[in-house]
Amino acid sequence: MQQTRQLVENSGFIACWLVKLLLQHGYTVKATVGDPSDKKKTDHLLALDGTKQRLQLFKAELLDEGVFDIISVVHEYV
Repeated sequence: MQQTRQLVENSGFIACWLVKLLLQHGYTVKATVGDPSDKKKTDHLLALDGTKQRLQLFKAELLDEGVFDIISVVHEYV
């Protein structure tokens, strides 16, 4: 069974390392970033091994109301 992990706001250094480690261990990662189309904030994530198969990026601004609604269907959080 493939396991999924949700990470919130993943454009930073530490979050990038968490994404990398989870991908290396075979997890599917659902990650939020301020703007998934902003290559400056996502290129480092999309360059990691396994991203084409197991990384999904979602637009989410942490200060926006309801931001956690998009991840509420995921049962396990990091």
